[in-house]
Amino acid sequence: MNNKTYLYLFLDISSIIIPFISGFHKKINLHKKFPFIFIANLIVMIPFIIWDYIFVGAKIWGFNDKYTVGINILNLPIEEYLFFICIPFACVFTHLALWKVLKISKLTSNIHLLPLLLILMASIFFIFQSKIYTKLVGFVTLISSLFTLFLYRTNIIKFAKEFAISYLILLFPFLIV
Repeated sequence: MNNKTYLYLFLDISSIIIPFISGFHKKINLHKKFPFIFIANLIVMIPFIIWDYIFVGAKIWGFNDKYTVGINILNLPIEEYLFFICIPFACVFTHLALWKVLKISKLTSNIHLLPLLLILMASIFFIFQSKIYTKLVGFVTLISSLFTLFLYRTNIIKFAKEFAISYLILLFPFLIV
């Protein structure tokens, strides 16, 4: 086996190692929430695994065997399942670090980035009409962005503003990849 075989696994592990270790920070105390985060991740994982299974089965997209260890469950590499545990965990950590450690609330009192994100997602949706996967992801992101904007504007839930801002910040790495 060459080093490429472990690339996806390496990316999964690297995305979680710092949040896992730093989760014990006294201001974050993420370790006290490990069981709840794990259960939530498993529940949220289900529709995404179904989504992956459908798109891989339809040959709309797939996984390169050169970058996975070769263990598959329902035609999906084990690394994909780990992705849906590692990345949400890292996102929860990032959210808590932004608000409890970095205290970004002082920097975000007049944030108006969400309308820009909506324009970006709508643009992606219309520009990539011939690419079904990109169009669908753009559409889903647009809908979730609208929902986030609704939560942010109506202040229905206590943490809506924090969620909306964290969501925006965390979307940038996903848009890059």
